Amino acid sequence: MSRNLTLVEVATVPIGLPHKTERKLAVRGLASSRLIAADVNYGFKSADSNPEFPAWEDAYSIGVHFNDELSDVFLDGRSYSHPTRKGQIHFLYVSGAHIDFTTPRHTQEVLLQRADDLEVPHVTHLGRSLYHMADDPLLRYLALRIYPFFEAPETIDPLFADHYMWSLGIYLCATYGDLDTRRPLTGGLSTWQERLAKEAIETSLVGGIGLAELAALCGLRTS
Repeated sequence: MSRNLTLVEVATVPIGLPHKTERKLAVRGLASSRLIAADVNYGFKSADSNPEFPAWEDAYSIGVHFNDELSDVFLDGRSYSHPTRKGQIHFLYVSGAHIDFTTPRHTQEVLLQRADDLEVPHVTHLGRSLYHMADDPLLRYLALRIYPFFEAPETIDPLFADHYMWSLGIYLCATYGDLDTRRPLTGGLSTWQERLAKEAIETSLVGGIGLAELAALCGLRTS
């Protein structure tokens, strides 16, 4: 990192910001069940803000870029520096990563834990490297489905958050990783499982219920 940068941390990921600048770093957080996300805004807000997050370790950050920008990414002894266009998606393995912001930057970041959480065989990679860029309209659509919830984080339902993370994770691992999605088709819920699931959802409309808890009630794995 250059000595002309000020070091800050977002979810324990070091970020370097230029010393002599009026630009502010404003971060908003969103967390529900397995969903952890951040709205990272540098240079477009009038005040600094940086909420506390759980440590982002052994995970990928899936980021949607809202503007053209240039950042320097340092990871695993390598340096990545190239212009990023509005609408592009990045996959960044955050453990050991360091990012220097050199221009205004606005991204939404979603944390994707290791594929073991998806109850599938281990996925050995995501993209071509630990830092990978993609132009993917479907992935951009999926990522942005949660953006309105940054205005009111308490309104996101845990069951929706779990379904969202499963959809995002399986699509990413099947499209950009080595996840094999071919598997024998099996029957759906039995009558009693369907009835129990519906009753559990109806009685949890206020506080919400997670997908793992719902599966446990029905005697099933989350997947």
